[in-house]
Amino acid sequence: MPATVDSLYEQLFPLTTVMKQRVVETFSGDALDTDRWSTHNGSGTGTFAMADEVDGGFSMKTSGDSASRYNQIRFNGIRQYNAESSGFIVIYKAGVSTNQSISIGLWEDSYFESILSSNNTYYKLGSRNNLIGTTSVDTSIPVDTSWHVHKGETDGTSVTLEIDGTLEATATYPIPSNAAGDLEPFCQIANAGGSGVKEARLRYFEAYNT
Repeated sequence: MPATVDSLYEQLFPLTTVMKQRVVETFSGDALDTDRWSTHNGSGTGTFAMADEVDGGFSMKTSGDSASRYNQIRFNGIRQYNAESSGFIVIYKAGVSTNQSISIGLWEDSYFESILSSNNTYYKLGSRNNLIGTTSVDTSIPVDTSWHVHKGETDGTSVTLEIDGTLEATATYPIPSNAAGDLEPFCQIANAGGSGVKEARLRYFEAYNT
């Protein structure tokens, strides 16, 4: 007889605990899960497709005809994540090394996010409260085109960003608030100068309420 094992839920939580909202996306398969994600062309017609390579993940590309192109994936306005007690974990990288910007995290009118811009020296933590303003904080990790694990969390008093398991940046003002509205997962790829196709690669995205 095989040994009896607990359910996955029981391995993670006691049955007396009600699990909060969480989503895990591994960007596997032959197409983006459009029951979950929606694609948006903010400027120009982007390309959204699974990468046909080992551990390639999901590819987002801008059109290459203008310096102002940007494109997004998000939950199409479904805001399930609390602005004062939530977090995200993402694995992503830049597809090209120049003139592009990637913003990824939890977003709406307010946001907290990881920022990769080839016009900056380091990865940044970005934070916005639409009732107050916006800030960004440098990490110590130089911008590159390698895969990294980014973890952002907010507790209503501060926003933090870890990269590859090390705390790299903290913001305390301004940060998202419940008064400014709930948040949804998102990723944006933008051209940060000059023409040419820009690309973001995503391998993993997790969002959760704490």
